[in-house]
Amino acid sequence: MKLNWGTRIFILYAGFVLFMLAMVYKTFRTKVDLVTKDYYQQEIKYQGRIEAISNTKKLDEGINYEVSGGSVFIKFPPGHEDAVGTVTLYRPSNKNYDKVFEIALDKNQMLVSIANSPRGLYKMMIDWTLDSTGYYFEDDLYLQP
Repeated sequence: MKLNWGTRIFILYAGFVLFMLAMVYKTFRTKVDLVTKDYYQQEIKYQGRIEAISNTKKLDEGINYEVSGGSVFIKFPPGHEDAVGTVTLYRPSNKNYDKVFEIALDKNQMLVSIANSPRGLYKMMIDWTLDSTGYYFEDDLYLQP
């Protein structure tokens, strides 16, 4: 059976419309999680984060960490015994696995328990202040199975 040009154009147009409707349906069904709920306010405060990163780079010794077993051993620079802040383990793939720990140093060292955390990629973000000077350290952390 031979189709005339009008029928071919209609089939092509109908196929395009169906494809577009399928893509719109798929787009509305896709789940999108934001990194934080108040990202606009955090973006405005980002200059402070840039200064904190710069302050961290100026330190003679930076943050050192080691993952062993079910814990992360974090060593802060000398003289930061009185640091106040948080250690955040951010899981990009699932916000339910995020963990936040208050900094509690014992001789410039801190032990963070990750025994019950699912294995995979995390971003370790350490945000602390000392004598009204802000510091920030961030690194990828992969928990092995």
